[in-house]
Amino acid sequence: MNEGATETMLEQQKQTQLEGIRQKVFMDRYSLKDASGQPLEFYPEHLWARVARGIAAVEPTEEKRTHWEKRFYEALSDFQFVPGGRILAGAGSGHQVTFYNCMPPDQEVLTADGYRPISEIKIGDLVVTHRNRLRPVVHKFERETEETLYIIRPKKMGYDDLRVTGDHKVYVVRSEWVNKHKSRDGLHLQQEPDWIPAKE
Repeated sequence: MNEGATETMLEQQKQTQLEGIRQKVFMDRYSLKDASGQPLEFYPEHLWARVARGIAAVEPTEEKRTHWEKRFYEALSDFQFVPGGRILAGAGSGHQVTFYNCMPPDQEVLTADGYRPISEIKIGDLVVTHRNRLRPVVHKFERETEETLYIIRPKKMGYDDLRVTGDHKVYVVRSEWVNKHKSRDGLHLQQEPDWIPAKE
């Protein structure tokens, strides 16, 4: 699927109309902009086409690029699969960015067999998720980078330091004392779990 075919397909397809906060987030964070900051993408379909083209661009032949661009677009369409923000913002943008967030090779992760360095993890190995469930590794990516590593030292948890690149998302619980009724009896601890980039 070359760029012309993508454009033809987009012309024939109904464009998804986003509203409110969804539209604002899309336009602010993910829509491709020109050098002056003006948006070049106005609908998710434009973004899906760009991302599919960008990801498929690594294939060695035009035939394979066309095949995988179509497959990626189908996976992305109607929000069936939503990759991370770095991929949505960077793939096919023409900017030299990395689509993956990283940990150093000796960073240990919890697996079904205990803690192991991430460099030893293989596809199919079971790792513990943020919800304390075992899930198989479905993809492995390795690269060299000179990005800054952020060190997170969990308090009162008994875990070792976590070292990740700045855009790697971490699951945190933000706690705040809230006085709901403006009285001593109304004071309670409000806790909200959230995924935030390590650099925040």
